[in-house]
Amino acid sequence: MITLKSYAAGEWVDGTGRSRIQRHAVTGEEIAQLGSEGVDFAAMLANGREKGGPALREMTFPQRGAILKKMSGVLNGHRDELNEIAASYGATAKDAELDVDGDIKAEVRCLRAVQINAYNFPSWGMLEKLGPALLAGMPSIVKPASPSAWLTFRIVEILIESGVVPDGALQLICGSVGDLFDHLTHQDLVSFTGSAATAEKIRAHKNIVANAVRVNIEADSLNCIVLGPDVEPGSDTFEFFKKEVVREMTVKAGQKCTAIRRVLVPAERADDVVSALKDKLASIRVGDPGTDGVRMGPLVDDEALRAAREGIATLSGEAEIVYGDPSRTDFEPKGGAFMEPVLLLCRQGSHAKLVHEVEVFGPAATVLGYRDVDEAIELARKGGGSLVGSIFTEDEDFAAKATFGLAAYHGRLMVMDAKSSPESTGHGVAMPQLVHGGPGRAGGGEELGGVRSVYHYMQRVALQGDPERLERMLAPASQS
Repeated sequence: MITLKSYAAGEWVDGTGRSRIQRHAVTGEEIAQLGSEGVDFAAMLANGREKGGPALREMTFPQRGAILKKMSGVLNGHRDELNEIAASYGATAKDAELDVDGDIKAEVRCLRAVQINAYNFPSWGMLEKLGPALLAGMPSIVKPASPSAWLTFRIVEILIESGVVPDGALQLICGSVGDLFDHLTHQDLVSFTGSAATAEKIRAHKNIVANAVRVNIEADSLNCIVLGPDVEPGSDTFEFFKKEVVREMTVKAGQKCTAIRRVLVPAERADDVVSALKDKLASIRVGDPGTDGVRMGPLVDDEALRAAREGIATLSGEAEIVYGDPSRTDFEPKGGAFMEPVLLLCRQGSHAKLVHEVEVFGPAATVLGYRDVDEAIELARKGGGSLVGSIFTEDEDFAAKATFGLAAYHGRLMVMDAKSSPESTGHGVAMPQLVHGGPGRAGGGEELGGVRSVYHYMQRVALQGDPERLERMLAPASQS
């Protein structure tokens, strides 16, 4: 069993208190321990401000960009090792490609100072924030979620050992954040990815409120997919729709903030959709990601498995389980946090409540029927704000009305037909040119859209360095 240390003020530091044990998601064996008690968080912030920040800002933007290129090269040399570590939290080869290869290939994403990341993307989640922070001249303190912290720890260890990142520009907390928030100022920025409940606690922190510390939140959401009434079962558009639903239910065992949780279909087609999805789900083999033929691995740990089962039990109060058994345990190997995909059917339509409020962060989705486009919009909006929604239809009038009805409630919308679907990157894929955030329940922030923060920072620096340009921009239009 290894110890995941924190990297604070230029030193690797062991926690002095009780350690948290990290278990292998596939086998259940103990693989790592971590804890941050005893870490001097004030000193970490001071180190970033006094050492890391100035070192970065002495460089030009092209020079900082060269750091990112070197980082990619360094990490690329460790790809196989990182993919093996990714398997410890249940990632299949395809899942690891999204997390590990995705961050190595494209690091430039958004601006952060203190980043608190979710367990589902311990690699990509860190580097998509770190790249632009470095580019903008801002040091980062990274706090990964404990269940998958090993991968983040190893990436930071590789980068620190390589000497590619200036001293103080990158620090790591393995464990809790302790009193870190007490030492933040109005010049700092906290970026959080995770649950809406934790996000609420961060926003309400006494020091964050008192000092108006900037906080960017990307939280969970009840994302939906809408099937148009014109789409016939068996048609090309229907087949693409079916594939999208199953993919979002099973990639990373459904542990994605963008995963489809609500499947909105014409009421008269609900049974046909359920039948088609059941057939598709039956082809998904669950088990050890390293075994040939396995298409879905376990959840990240027993706590996540327990939460998923409890969520499904709650939804069962107003929805029927039509595929899958959340209590099934006869998976191989024994001891893993496995659960097969679970599909539910809710016939209560607009009278339903729980399916629009409770998210199962795992391989589960609920089918709901709607009468017309207005009710489809109403049901989608009941999610209270989402990261992404999808509309599958060949009917341009339906697409237009649904888009205008849903746009204000989603960070982004994907409108698909049989012609565009083959070239689509998919409902859940977050790319740097897209907004990755959403209103309301989704947090109100923009994890990828935060690139704008980098642009704003660059603009301020550029204007400060060119008083004549600033004067021209501030001059009345009649004088320009």
